[in-house]
Amino acid sequence: MKYYSHNVGDWLPATVDLSMCQEGAYRRLMDWYYSNEQPLPLLYADCCRIARASGRGERDAVRLILDRYFTLAEDGWHNVAIDRQIQSYSKNEPARTKKRDEAAARQRRSRERRAASWAALVARGINPPWKATQSVLDELLRKHGITLVVTDSVTRDVQRDAESDFTRDRAITSNQEPKESASHAALSVTAADSRDVVVIAGTASPARVLAAGRALKASGFPMPEANTSDPRFLALLQAGVTDDELRMTGAEAVARSKGWGWLVATIAGRHADVANGYAPRRAANGPNRGDPGRVEGLTPTIAAKPRISPS
Repeated sequence: MKYYSHNVGDWLPATVDLSMCQEGAYRRLMDWYYSNEQPLPLLYADCCRIARASGRGERDAVRLILDRYFTLAEDGWHNVAIDRQIQSYSKNEPARTKKRDEAAARQRRSRERRAASWAALVARGINPPWKATQSVLDELLRKHGITLVVTDSVTRDVQRDAESDFTRDRAITSNQEPKESASHAALSVTAADSRDVVVIAGTASPARVLAAGRALKASGFPMPEANTSDPRFLALLQAGVTDDELRMTGAEAVARSKGWGWLVATIAGRHADVANGYAPRRAANGPNRGDPGRVEGLTPTIAAKPRISPS
């Protein structure tokens, strides 16, 4: 147990005649009892060690506490009230474990949903705001007519939103496979009823995330600043970001003293530019910004796109 209730109304009357040393020994013995969920050791010396009692007066305080508040049994020194609380705690532990697991699953589903939303928007050439909330992403999906269709592995949260405009009933069951997939078998975009249907079959695989982390490390980007579990980063992996793009953008971030937020936002923006069919200008303070061959310094997917001159 990492927590137990402390009823001051019961504690004060029961310890009113204890000295500060005796009360401190009692609390230390109680803390050990609760945290280990077992009675105190049989040996008096072990109990003194638990209470950190070294001097004669402190050891006498431990002896007094054991004799007054604990009962010696074959397996150690017992306290009836503590035993009762531990028994109650153990009885409710399965329910607490289930609650923790469900909370972790909700958090995971929320991250996956956010990553799916980002991936769908980036695939359509839309660069969402860096700190966009899920409601903002939902509104962008609705505005651009993008429908998220998820498998059982992604989120019940999306299922609960099935009545909304941007989410339809699940089109793929756990016994079916998506008809097509993009890079890393994570994203599929098809046409249906004149709307884009984005089928999310899962997040980027651990192997893909590991490879992406290695690419960033190779670029010289400081790994303590990298958050490869960031839903936006996972969304970019789903959308098909390559290791070359990560290395080149990571190296650019290092050269320009930029952080993780800039790196992810820059990659997302460049992917949106590619989807929209043009290569963006380099930053105003970048080298050769007026050079017609400036796209050669950008990521491969952007450099491969034909430049579109502004009208």
